[in-house]
Amino acid sequence: MNATKTPGIKEFKPKNKEHVQWLQRLDAILNSMMSSNPGSSSSPAARMGTVLANNPFGVTMPVEAFIDIHAGMSIIYSSHVLTGDAWIPTKGSR
Repeated sequence: MNATKTPGIKEFKPKNKEHVQWLQRLDAILNSMMSSNPGSSSSPAARMGTVLANNPFGVTMPVEAFIDIHAGMSIIYSSHVLTGDAWIPTKGSR
């Protein structure tokens, strides 16, 4: 993973509620990919393309980069959570 080339990594702000909620949606899709029908139009893979295309960062995110995007943002986010410098969703919003 190259943070300078991975779309959205530089733009991701762990204190920004909209950014964190977007990462949360991407994470939920990835977690559901194991138990779905890949050919379905409502499959997680189809939803992932929509979530990547409708990101709050103003950058193009190709589907093939999703793993680098998710991993990079998750690492950044967890680091900021551990230092108390991130927006954290309430339990009811998860």
